[in-house]
Amino acid sequence: MKERKPIFSNLNDACRCVGIEANSRGGSGFIAANIADDRHGRGDGRIKYFEDGSGGLAWNWKTDEKALFFYDHREGQKVGRAVIEARKEEARRRYEIQTRQTAERQNAVAALAAQIMQASRPSVNHPYLRRKHVLGFEGAPSREIDRDQVQAMINAAAIPYQDGSRQYLGYCERRLLCVPITDGNGKLWTIQFIDTRGRKSFLKGGRIKGLMWFPEDFGRDPERLEPVALCEGVATALSVRRLYRVPCMAGIFAGNLKAAALTLRAAFPRAPIWVCADRDANQTGEKAAREAACFVPNSRLFVCPEFTATELANFRKVTGGDKPTDYNDLMVAKGL
Repeated sequence: MKERKPIFSNLNDACRCVGIEANSRGGSGFIAANIADDRHGRGDGRIKYFEDGSGGLAWNWKTDEKALFFYDHREGQKVGRAVIEARKEEARRRYEIQTRQTAERQNAVAALAAQIMQASRPSVNHPYLRRKHVLGFEGAPSREIDRDQVQAMINAAAIPYQDGSRQYLGYCERRLLCVPITDGNGKLWTIQFIDTRGRKSFLKGGRIKGLMWFPEDFGRDPERLEPVALCEGVATALSVRRLYRVPCMAGIFAGNLKAAALTLRAAFPRAPIWVCADRDANQTGEKAAREAACFVPNSRLFVCPEFTATELANFRKVTGGDKPTDYNDLMVAKGL
């Protein structure tokens, strides 16, 4: 059963609950807000104010978490308990409507994702995998599709999104690598698309919290005793496997690591979980990975180690960069 969030009396608490930054600018429809402590989550939050001014809805688009808020004070006047209770009941009613609509939308996106994967073709020498030095690795994503074909299928599906907008895959190169995002049982819910330059997008409105990418050759044995690993991105996951010979899943973004680790624990109750963190300058990935490792039983935190002078020199030689941060960079620096 989906967890029901409490009803809050103010915007700030509702936003804090779902992990977005409060945006007090009023207006009609949904207003963009940023994911808290996530440099990749700029504008991926939504806030909707009710037309009667009684409150609104805070929504984290990435995790699909929502929280309702109703003001106890309105226009400076104290509201009686009967009015407050009526508002709470109205909030519950709206929450049930939102929950039903969300489930319907997520199921529709899952059906669209299945159609896209069926229409995709085998991927040959995709530039993203080649640039990340993971082309041909065991379990790597092996399907791709043309951007215009995906856009046509999205338009035909005409899924009604909560914020009223339509999905447009602009700013993407033509060849899109298909990264299927599934639950612990292997059910496909959505797709992450990665173009030739590494720009990423999702099917809008799909379920994402607690889901991840699994290597294509990974066996889902619930009795598994050997370790499984979890990190953020696909290229990083493939690199962890090459470095340490442990199958690694991708939780897609830092804010999803804890929920994804819980999914892994449920799918493989006896297997140790290695949570592998990037070494970002702002420590966003490490903080999220540390929280996941502390929260999930029988799991360990591994932070990408600091680079030796030899590794750093090799990394510069291969990539031209000088700020390695993750296990993909480490694999390149080690010449693997």
